[in-house]
Amino acid sequence: MSDFRDALSNLVPTTLSDAVSDSPTHLRCSAATFHEDHCTLKVYKTKTIQYWQRALENMLPLIPNLVLCPVSVLEHHLSQSAQTSQAPISGVSTSGGFQPLRGHHFAKFVKSCIAQIGLDPTQYSPHSFRQGGATFGPPPLFIKFLGDWSSDAYMVYLVLNSTQKLSIANTLAKYIPKIT
Repeated sequence: MSDFRDALSNLVPTTLSDAVSDSPTHLRCSAATFHEDHCTLKVYKTKTIQYWQRALENMLPLIPNLVLCPVSVLEHHLSQSAQTSQAPISGVSTSGGFQPLRGHHFAKFVKSCIAQIGLDPTQYSPHSFRQGGATFGPPPLFIKFLGDWSSDAYMVYLVLNSTQKLSIANTLAKYIPKIT
């Protein structure tokens, strides 16, 4: 599925009526196109795409022999749960049939996982993935392009640790002799 820098409401429906709406406000099964070495996910509504004027294409790499390969996991999920191409991409099969995974379900799941590892779940939400995704190490331009940011607002999610700050300082220090 799309990276967590996308807003949760772009990935899963908020209400059941959103799940059956004709407007592509969340990912549907038809958003996934599988290729030999990757999967393309098209997102039609984001913070920067308000009126479906274009699609944001997210590329998921095929990572052979990895249990959590994003392409293999998505392909397996869709083979087990997808009802139609217009069904929400994130859903689960239940005794009552296919049910779309909605935003509040995901938020509840995140809080449950956080509590299970002994942290305070009130301090976390799905929005936590935005900062986490931005600070795990990719270059800022990757974050900007993958998150489809048209401004530099994504920079508020960047938090550098001491090692990263020292690396930047050392890189800048290499240029000092060239200036003097």
